[in-house]
Amino acid sequence: MGFFSSYFNNTSKGYMNFANDIEEKADPRTGLSSTSGYSYKRPTREELERIYREDSQTFSSINKTKQLILGTRRYIRSKSLTAKKQYEDFFDNIGNIGIPMTEQDLHDSILHDMFVYGYAYVERVFDVFQKKILDLKMIDAKLIDYARDGQGNIILDESQRPIGFVMEVGRLPDYMGDKYPAGVVINSNQIYLEAKRIALFKCFSFGNRFESLGFIETSYVDIKRKHLIEDSVTNSIYNNIHKHIIGYVGNDSIRTGETQRKSVLDALKNLSYNRYAVFSMPTKIETLDAQISDQTSVVLDYLRINQSAASGMPVGMSLGAGEAINRSVLNVQQKLLFLTANSIANSYALQFKREILDWIYKYNKFDEKAKLEFEEINVEDKNAKTERLIKDVEKKIICPEEAREYVLISEHLIPNEKKYKEYLNTTKEIKKEVPFEEEEEEDSLKDNKKI
Repeated sequence: MGFFSSYFNNTSKGYMNFANDIEEKADPRTGLSSTSGYSYKRPTREELERIYREDSQTFSSINKTKQLILGTRRYIRSKSLTAKKQYEDFFDNIGNIGIPMTEQDLHDSILHDMFVYGYAYVERVFDVFQKKILDLKMIDAKLIDYARDGQGNIILDESQRPIGFVMEVGRLPDYMGDKYPAGVVINSNQIYLEAKRIALFKCFSFGNRFESLGFIETSYVDIKRKHLIEDSVTNSIYNNIHKHIIGYVGNDSIRTGETQRKSVLDALKNLSYNRYAVFSMPTKIETLDAQISDQTSVVLDYLRINQSAASGMPVGMSLGAGEAINRSVLNVQQKLLFLTANSIANSYALQFKREILDWIYKYNKFDEKAKLEFEEINVEDKNAKTERLIKDVEKKIICPEEAREYVLISEHLIPNEKKYKEYLNTTKEIKKEVPFEEEEEEDSLKDNKKI
């Protein structure tokens, strides 16, 4: 830490701008980076959202991945039962500020923003004394960004972490937001938020790890090209259905004027609802055929495959055309999809612990820390899994109580702990009686042998 401590102490403004010294300039909304003469301007978050709304393959890929992750069971684990109840009570009471939401809505919104924008922002809502977290509230990712200096560099503290965020809020009184430190560039329609107020989730980090990508940006150019080709093909098909009609008025010996040509044009305009036309001058009528290139489908397939590679969702599944794919290939793609979904779920669970659960533990003084865990994402029949758990119990790999939670949840059963304890006690009494019965049977056998 010696280098960074010295670095921090030598800064004149009381903060360090590490991004500036390593010549790493990147803005998640308007950044421009260049390498070896090739420049690329990152799409704005508004553009990424528009792609999500307008492109069916993108919409399907993001929603299917999200459904895979949220469709499996998840648990907030804690060593202490009291702490577990504390976390459950907290999440049962979120959504009082802003749009009402449940814990399920919170996970859904975070994953959605991560996949679309590459980032998700959750406000940790503190009480007036800044001592306790009362609620969690989603923030529109299009309105918020790191606090930056005049050159667009992220401003970091001595621990190399962003000092805060800047958020667009429109016209508000001057007292809204936190007091921003020197060096932060802030507009009149923005407020500054300290880092402790914002839980930041990133999908696929890169570079200095402050920047992140979602599912759309990598294939953004391919999606735009795909849309242009699709528009062109659609127009060509429309033109073939409603063919252009052209008329040649006059011939080699008869020349026509503007009046005659206009008369023929008016007659052609009426052909859509009039089957007959009479022309006073020699006239030849033809239709123009619009040709579609044979390479069109090849190029579109290529662009769709690129888009599928960026999202991790197989083309057949994202387009709903799985029946056209070889079954063995589809099985392999499905396994890879599950691997991708499990990897994302595990990464998200770690971020949720770090950005949400650890902060609640710290400020709300809960008994123990907690973590978020997802069951393995896999499409497996419930009966098959239940049978496997029973075998694991019989082989003494796990105890019945460890498998009981899954069975209760999967069958949507409400546990009755009182009756369950009575059932366990009854089972124990039966087991105690069994040895005596066996001893009586053995004694009777011995008596028979003596006789």
